[in-house]
Amino acid sequence: MNKYLYCYFGNIVPNRVDIPGHFIYQPFLIEEICNKLSGSEDYKVDIYSYTHNIDRDIDFSKEIYFNHFLSNVNGIANNIGGHLGTKINRRPYINLGKVFRRINEDYYDFLILKARFRNPSTHAKKLYDVKKFEKIIEIANVRNIPVLIVDTDLSLPDYFITDVINSHNNIKIIGLGNISKAYPNLSKDHILSDIPLYGIDKTTIRDIYNSFKENEQIIEKCKNFSKTFVFYGNIAFSNYKSGHTKNKKILDYLLKLPNENFFEKIKGTIIGKVEDPAFLRNYSNIKRYDRESICDSLCSARISVNISKELYDITHFVPARVSEAWLYGIIPLSYTPEDIYDKCKGALFTNYHEFLECVRLYLVDTSAEDYYKMFMSIFNKCLTWREE
Repeated sequence: MNKYLYCYFGNIVPNRVDIPGHFIYQPFLIEEICNKLSGSEDYKVDIYSYTHNIDRDIDFSKEIYFNHFLSNVNGIANNIGGHLGTKINRRPYINLGKVFRRINEDYYDFLILKARFRNPSTHAKKLYDVKKFEKIIEIANVRNIPVLIVDTDLSLPDYFITDVINSHNNIKIIGLGNISKAYPNLSKDHILSDIPLYGIDKTTIRDIYNSFKENEQIIEKCKNFSKTFVFYGNIAFSNYKSGHTKNKKILDYLLKLPNENFFEKIKGTIIGKVEDPAFLRNYSNIKRYDRESICDSLCSARISVNISKELYDITHFVPARVSEAWLYGIIPLSYTPEDIYDKCKGALFTNYHEFLECVRLYLVDTSAEDYYKMFMSIFNKCLTWREE
């Protein structure tokens, strides 16, 4: 049996920590990577969080909040919860001391590490996650244990690419996007082929939706499906490094939208930090640490607006919020430049006029029944495009 270690920033289960961290897609990503590495489902995975600062292991399947999450969420996420429970219950969280000890004992066949990088936000919170990330790699290099770095942000510094990854044959990197374009100095020998949609495939969606359609309570809920959209991300730009700031179109579009005559028929929610109080006059705001409200909001939404970093557009990179939208049964509504066409990002728009037409179509002019037909059609096109 192969043994793997998966390290991540945050938690892959619901939590109330004020840090980024989309947790819903994580178990699917872990499973897809491990299946790819092992060639079978016969493996064991330990999980370590870089933000885990206590010296004991954690069994999250026994945590009160986790069980509350599984038993109380509504809609499509109820079925996701079942998948999460099955996957996480057999995935122990271990402490850092045990991580170091097991690496030194050659216990693991492969280390799967979410990429970490220093930034003003984590520094202000005294979260020294990068130091742990680097130390794990340092020990693995000494023991010559294979390392797979999963990059879901494209923020690794140049020195790390040249001095760490390129200099050690045991290190590979993977990401959903054009890694070579993001890191021109990265040797192609160190790039592993992409994992489609963070491990979310047709089987996953089909299984979730089959149980979704068979649940009479959920079908009844669909008849009164709320006309809601979400933006899952910070409306704040002060802590981003040069070259990694978000596209400011998100500010412009969300400020204009309340002036449209149909806005009173819909509802918008911003999940994340909001610096400008002008947004709070027309939109609900959920803090990042309020995971219960985040889940409830995603359960009832129809579209998730995705206007992210310009770097992501250039590299055809798909943010985690897009993958989580698919899992919740939400159509991702993504901005894309006219010369970059990424169907994997869902329904696309290139300007404000197209954005308005999409919002009207999915939130105002479409019934719940027709909405789900549209969702499956867009998702299937997304998968077909990625497979090409």
